[in-house]
Amino acid sequence: MRTSVLALLCAALQTAAAADKEAVINSPAIKQYYQDALASYARDDYREAIIKWTAILKEDPDQRTAKTMIIEARQRIAVLTKERRRRAFAFIASGQYRKAFLELQVLLDQDPGDPELQATQRRLESVIKLAPRINAKTRAARAAALGLKGFLAVPPDLKLAHNGLRYARELAADEELYGRLLRLLYGEYPALATADAVTPGMKLLEYKHHVALHQIYDAKHHLAVITLDEILTLEPEDLMALKRLGSAYYSLGRMSEARSAWSAALKLAPRDKTLARFLAKIDKAKKYRSNAGKR
Repeated sequence: MRTSVLALLCAALQTAAAADKEAVINSPAIKQYYQDALASYARDDYREAIIKWTAILKEDPDQRTAKTMIIEARQRIAVLTKERRRRAFAFIASGQYRKAFLELQVLLDQDPGDPELQATQRRLESVIKLAPRINAKTRAARAAALGLKGFLAVPPDLKLAHNGLRYARELAADEELYGRLLRLLYGEYPALATADAVTPGMKLLEYKHHVALHQIYDAKHHLAVITLDEILTLEPEDLMALKRLGSAYYSLGRMSEARSAWSAALKLAPRDKTLARFLAKIDKAKKYRSNAGKR
């Protein structure tokens, strides 16, 4: 694999004049950058290789070879730093933002120009100013941690960020931190301030249930699954959401997922005879299909 990549690089250098703008690629500076980048890449110094290819793009932004090889080098760095990336985002998921920042800084030392990591670091710095750590011992804190997980994801999960931080503020309206975090989200993504507006007089989850129910009535079961998953992300033991999720999956013919949702609901409501009938119905259909296949 490594030999083939290096061969590709050598071929790229030889044909770059034809692929890119000939007058510029033939300049001594760009030729030297290409040679230095190749040498750095060959000795696994991907950071330096990216710096050289970036310098080429400053001279000529249309250099396709340089763009392609920056992507290749970043993929190599991602493989080498996979465990550290996992740790950084595990710290984010657990609300340990200072620890996540330290891990992220090491990643950026490997590639200071990585635009996704730069953007994540900037957002993380803004979060740390408000909350260096969130201990998810309360429902509100757990919701806030989920929201920040979405906010700091690569790429950001704006739906999770919006739902989590709105729910945290709703659960603890007297806690200033959650309002500040929500304003931070809106400052970064202003369009969210008016997106998915909750019907006046409703709570967030009440509104989501209302939306999901109408999606089911309109036979938009795939959309109902998405909405119900949003509810269950915030409240994994929401009995009604689990019941409706099972129904939506059943209507889509996704029996395994329907069984999983209804089984989870039955654990919360073991005396619910309707759920027991639904599960028996799935078992009967599965048995029928199995017998039909043997004929």
